[in-house]
Amino acid sequence: MDHFFLPQRLNATAYLEFLQNALEDSLENLPLNFFVNMVFQQDGCPVHSSREVTNYLNGKFGTKWIGRNGPIKWPPRSPDLTPLDFYVWGRTKNLVYNEEITNFDQLKQKIESAFEVIREEVTNQVTISEIRKRYLKCVDVNGNHFENL
Repeated sequence: MDHFFLPQRLNATAYLEFLQNALEDSLENLPLNFFVNMVFQQDGCPVHSSREVTNYLNGKFGTKWIGRNGPIKWPPRSPDLTPLDFYVWGRTKNLVYNEEITNFDQLKQKIESAFEVIREEVTNQVTISEIRKRYLKCVDVNGNHFENL
C-alpha cells in the first residue's frame, strides 16, 4: 500500500474518505487470492467505530474485519498475536525517535523512512519467527493471557 498521512485531527468523515479512496485504490492492486483471504484490522480509535465507517466496512469486508464494533472483536491489550502490535508500532517508534525531530515535515520523512526499513525487514521474514513464537506460547497456555515476550 502506498503511504497516506491522515489529518492531525482525524474525524469519522476524513477516515471514511481514506477508506473509500486511498484504501480502495491500494486494494485494487492486490492479487485476488490475497484479497479473498484478507481480514481488515483497525484499533479502537473512536472514529474507526462511527456508524458510517462501520456500515462501510460491513459492506466492503462483510464478516472479515476486526474492530471495536466489528464482527470480529479485537480486545485492547490482547496477547499481541498481530505483527502490528508486537512489531510494527514499536519498531516504528524506535526508528522515528532515534534523534530529535524539529518539525512536522521532518517527522513525516522519518516515518516514511522507517516504513521503508520495516518493509525490507518484513520482506526478509524477520517477523515470521516472532509470530511463530507467540502462537506457540498461546498454545502452551491454552489460549490464556501470557506476559509480553
